[in-house]
Amino acid sequence: MLGLIGITNTWEQLLALGLFNVLVWAGESLFQYLYEVKWRQLAQNLPHDMRLYTYRHVRCSQR
Repeated sequence: MLGLIGITNTWEQLLALGLFNVLVWAGESLFQYLYEVKWRQLAQNLPHDMRLYTYRHVRCSQR
């Protein structure tokens, strides 16, 4: 299969596949980290926004 892109030596094919494997793993790890950061922000911002909305609602209804 790698012969189609010009890599015919078995050792070079093994190195290319290993490098590809590392790149895929690094990309997956990066996107997993970014996903967790965004999820954590959502989990913190949502209750905060709900509290502010509730406090504003209670304060306005007492006037």
